[in-house]
Amino acid sequence: MIAAPGKRLSQSREAKIAAEVARLRAVGYGTHCVERKNGQLLSIEEAAANNVDNAAKYAANRRAMGQARRAPGAQTDREFFAGLNLHKQYEHEKVKYDEIIEGAHRHGYNPTGDEVYQEGFELGVADVGNPAYFISEKNGGRSQLKKLRKSRGLKEALY
Repeated sequence: MIAAPGKRLSQSREAKIAAEVARLRAVGYGTHCVERKNGQLLSIEEAAANNVDNAAKYAANRRAMGQARRAPGAQTDREFFAGLNLHKQYEHEKVKYDEIIEGAHRHGYNPTGDEVYQEGFELGVADVGNPAYFISEKNGGRSQLKKLRKSRGLKEALY
């Protein structure tokens, strides 16, 4: 089995790894698994050891949730945007802030100030201040940002 030099694995962990190796072989894995670690193929024993270790971590997390009697907190749009606004976003970049506001006015939009501006979507100087890039809880929040990313052909990010 896999152990650091001079260290002996606990019998229970060795047994778990052996059972995981048997399970992996039963589902069709050969001597190497298709999983990669740092660009290298993992041996079936290494993959089994990783699976056993990860299962132990997840079990510890589930135990902690049971003891706390609550699941990890979800983040709503209200919490996601808490304390975020245009003024704080650009408080040290007055010139950029002014460019965005002027661009918004050119597009016929008057920012309220409680939005967050997503400048990474701009398609050029003429696109600065596009109303679609002002994201706030009131006008769709993270769902608005996901739609914007999708319209640009970008992968969905975790928000």
